[in-house]
Amino acid sequence: MSEFKHIFKPVKIGKLTVKNRIEAAPCVPFLAGIDGDASRELIEWERARAKGGVGIVTIGDSPIIYETAARVGHIINLGTDRTIGALNRLAEAIQRYGAKASIELTYFDPNQRYSHNTLTLKEIKSVIDSYARAAFRCLLGCPVFDGLS
Repeated sequence: MSEFKHIFKPVKIGKLTVKNRIEAAPCVPFLAGIDGDASRELIEWERARAKGGVGIVTIGDSPIIYETAARVGHIINLGTDRTIGALNRLAEAIQRYGAKASIELTYFDPNQRYSHNTLTLKEIKSVIDSYARAAFRCLLGCPVFDGLS
């Protein structure tokens, strides 16, 4: 057991201090509303993961493109400002137990396969812009985030 002696000790990541070194890995329970909002069920799912004592809870597979999330359904949609309130409710539920909220931003189209040769420069710039907008929505949705200043 001595090989795991640091697992329950706090860890500092930049300016962010996490209460231990355990992360609830991203998963997709498909509990969000069909519109990409945080349902009561999804909030309770994430709350239970935080209550278990982990240091970080990562919300899984959250598309940055509105149409992609809408097509898949029942996952957090980071392609719209309407999700900011949902992110706030999720973050509050997670942080209530001392865990940090994290989210997996994704870009994919379930109907296509991509390679570095299939996107035009304009499309690549659009993807970069979509990631930046989604990341900003996450920051707005988590006002108690203490990792940036």
